[in-house]
Amino acid sequence: LLEKFKINFGARLDDYSNFGTQISPSLNLLYKLNDGSKLHFLLARSFRAPTFNDLYWPLRVYSPTYSEEGNPNLQPEKGISGEFGIEKKFGKLLKIGLTYFRSDYNNLIKWQPDANGKWRPENINSAIIQGVEQEFQINPFDNLEIDIGYTFLRAKDDKTGKYLTYQPKHKANLLLNYKGLAGFDIGLEGQFVDKAFHNATNTIYVERYFVLGLRINKKVKDNVKIFTNINNLLNKKYQARLGYPLPGFSITSGMKLEF
Repeated sequence: LLEKFKINFGARLDDYSNFGTQISPSLNLLYKLNDGSKLHFLLARSFRAPTFNDLYWPLRVYSPTYSEEGNPNLQPEKGISGEFGIEKKFGKLLKIGLTYFRSDYNNLIKWQPDANGKWRPENINSAIIQGVEQEFQINPFDNLEIDIGYTFLRAKDDKTGKYLTYQPKHKANLLLNYKGLAGFDIGLEGQFVDKAFHNATNTIYVERYFVLGLRINKKVKDNVKIFTNINNLLNKKYQARLGYPLPGFSITSGMKLEF
């Protein structure tokens, strides 16, 4: 509409023989302030029909306390999501972003275990997921970039007041990226994930964890790059899902050819 003001409007059409027709509109606003700051606003309606696996995953019994099965009685998930945020630049040295977001769902589809340990998807009548996301990008030198991100999340079943499964309250990440030094691109990445509840009653949870990773890239020629990625640098024992340990220290190295 104006040089500093942009509007994006969209709509998605879902047409299911068993769940009917739904239209999901979205509105995105962006306004640039005089001091280099940006304001952004988003409002959208969402619709998600149960997948084939959600409905008809066959019963599989792995142990007396663990099994899986679909749920043919699921209803579609509907929601309204919104966010509002600001981004501010302080020259080339610093960029800060702050965003508040919220989603209100009806019949949220969520896989979770019942009292007997059977995993199956259920409809949560009313769920609210909201939080704040902060981003910091620091450039103390031309060849060094520091990215810091933090998310506070509050995801609850509105009826029971319990937290939704596998929705950690706190998440943070750190990236130190250095370019230069004989053409090397070196990045040190850290990720912290707070504990997350495993069941709907919030009596079992997965422990919080922090992992480090290192990646090194070197451009040999214009179209040839060699790389080395080191995952779980500190060889931490951790799980993102209860009962599924993730890999320890590992190295991946290779070459990329671009044409």
